Amino acid sequence: SGRKLVRSGRKLVRLKRKFPPQNPNNNSNCCSSVSGCGDINPFDNAICGAPSTWTCSTSFYNAGDGCDCGCGAVDPDCADATASSCLWCDNANSCSGVSGCSDISPTDNASCGAPAGWTCNPSYYNAGDGCDCGCGAFDPDCSDPTILACNWCDDIGSCSILPGCFDIHPLNNTGCL
Repeated sequence: SGRKLVRSGRKLVRLKRKFPPQNPNNNSNCCSSVSGCGDINPFDNAICGAPSTWTCSTSFYNAGDGCDCGCGAVDPDCADATASSCLWCDNANSCSGVSGCSDISPTDNASCGAPAGWTCNPSYYNAGDGCDCGCGAFDPDCSDPTILACNWCDDIGSCSILPGCFDIHPLNNTGCL
């Protein structure tokens, strides 16, 4: 029942155990039934520390500076976990790198997903496997939006039907000529 008996001289005193620990900021994102209270900053239990899955600078986590997205965990600064809450998406080590947040997963702003308009296999998007072109949206694997960045042009779903990327638009590798 969360109670513990403690001997105090001759008298037994009942102490109510406080679990999870009190959170002075009342930040329900720190302690949860899912994560327990592992995200509380070990040096100051009044604030949440960044979880181990957080990939962006820890100074951005729960900093009160707006919702940081694509960082491996939902920032407590976010109103909810949707992409519409995002303010910052192009932080170093974010999976995004796009200031418009178009590649943040619509339902889980901690991660990236293929944006609306992506016509190729979603697992090819931002997969670190080379630049996919002609897929209807810019692949963050591409170093720039030109045809010179293209590694893959004949993916199923790509507008390209010619081998060698010859029908990809030279200045906008998201589409074809």
